[in-house]
Amino acid sequence: MIEDKNCIVLNFFGLNGVVDKIKGVDVLAEDKNIYDIKLYAHENDTIENSTSVFRKIAMFTIVAKKSKSLLSTVDKVNSIFDICDKEENSLIYEKVSGKELNMYYNENV
Repeated sequence: MIEDKNCIVLNFFGLNGVVDKIKGVDVLAEDKNIYDIKLYAHENDTIENSTSVFRKIAMFTIVAKKSKSLLSTVDKVNSIFDICDKEENSLIYEKVSGKELNMYYNENV
């Protein structure tokens, strides 16, 4: 039987720098709403954006029965996951919050 599901793929793009730590992946891998995690940057990798296109550094696929649960999981990923340099500066270009997604959905559906 096919059930109704809500899903989203969160793509994270990197700022220039050297990856020192990747945070939160082990905890997030245990979340039942997170279907898949792909990391495209690893510790000691150098992220260089030589063009106007930012390098993809991670991707999370989230699937949930209810949109509220989906948005909650998006916020959980955003609060736990990070890729940092040696100075603890985040190398993630930007994160889209559950609140932003909810506002977009309400305006466009």
